[in-house]
Amino acid sequence: MNSLRVLVLDDEKDLAASMCEILTTKGFVCDYINNPLDIFEKIENFKPDVLLLDQRMPEKNGLIVLKELRENPTTFKLPIIMVTANHSKYDQLSSYETGIDDFVSKPFDFDLLEARIKTLHARLNIKEKFLELSNIKIDLNGHTVLVDGRELKLTNAEFNFLRVLMSNVNVALDRNALCQAALGKKFVSSRTIDVHILSLRKKLEDHSKHIETVYGFGYKFVA
Repeated sequence: MNSLRVLVLDDEKDLAASMCEILTTKGFVCDYINNPLDIFEKIENFKPDVLLLDQRMPEKNGLIVLKELRENPTTFKLPIIMVTANHSKYDQLSSYETGIDDFVSKPFDFDLLEARIKTLHARLNIKEKFLELSNIKIDLNGHTVLVDGRELKLTNAEFNFLRVLMSNVNVALDRNALCQAALGKKFVSSRTIDVHILSLRKKLEDHSKHIETVYGFGYKFVA
């Protein structure tokens, strides 16, 4: 069993349901959604490993959805495969420039699609085993942090805040987005987040300078 969670976003309900049915027979955990306006809520609830994104939809086209997903700190690393019946060079280039990971054209062979889903997921997982900036190294699989080669003892929340900040280097994250990405829940209170960041800074010692406060907004990691 593949056990990978695949989400299909396609405005054609019958097609999306058929794709899910076939992918399920291949061992994937699959679900679909037809309205792109509900994509963030669906991702939060389903937690997909890979998104199959239709390019042409009347409510909002796939390129706009892709851009919104790449600009959101909770979804910017989600592996996304664009699915389209359009073969134009312009559309393919636009997709890659906006941050697509792979591109498949309709009609497609499901055995090849299965292979591309698994290959994409494996490739991105290998790339993302470690985050390393300014002598701070995060082992994402081992859930450990090394600073100047010395292991840092962090709470789970502190680890997640550091992971999210380092994954968005030089990007100011507001407290709401930071809280949702790090703790998996919506904004609790400024005080709660500030306490976690204060504790993290103390443990980072001299390297605390890399976590900057964006007053009235949130925080960012500066390399």
